[in-house]
Amino acid sequence: MISFDLGPVRFTFRVAAVCLYDGNVLANKPDAEDFWFLPGGRVETMESAEEALRRELWEELGAEPHIERLLWLVETFYSPNERRFHELGLYYLVSFSSEAALYQADATFRCRDAPELLIGWLPLETLEQAHLQPRFLRTHLRHLPSGIEHIVHRDPGT
Repeated sequence: MISFDLGPVRFTFRVAAVCLYDGNVLANKPDAEDFWFLPGGRVETMESAEEALRRELWEELGAEPHIERLLWLVETFYSPNERRFHELGLYYLVSFSSEAALYQADATFRCRDAPELLIGWLPLETLEQAHLQPRFLRTHLRHLPSGIEHIVHRDPGT
């Protein structure tokens, strides 16, 4: 995976899926944390971003994704503790077959390859209360761009 440390900063190259259904967005939540984030993961060396997203979604959800288009190229800077992070993220609009079991909007389930992750549907109108990270998603998911947007997001204190 493309993730490395440069002094006190960890750099990561991540892909994420924006999967919308019936006014909700699909998200993950670690058992030990109070925040949610979009499904996806880190890109492997010599793997395209779309290949990485397909692999990650298959591993996590057990469903073959249809990658529709790139929405955002995001540079995120955050410091959840004494360590600082610099993340380059590609966020894609994704859908699945209409028969996919994950389209049960009122159900939560466990990630296939990381059972400590809860997966569920968050209502778009209450994302602020859901503590979705990175924070820009709380507003941007309600108004998807018609083309690719470049976003620089800095959490407070970075």
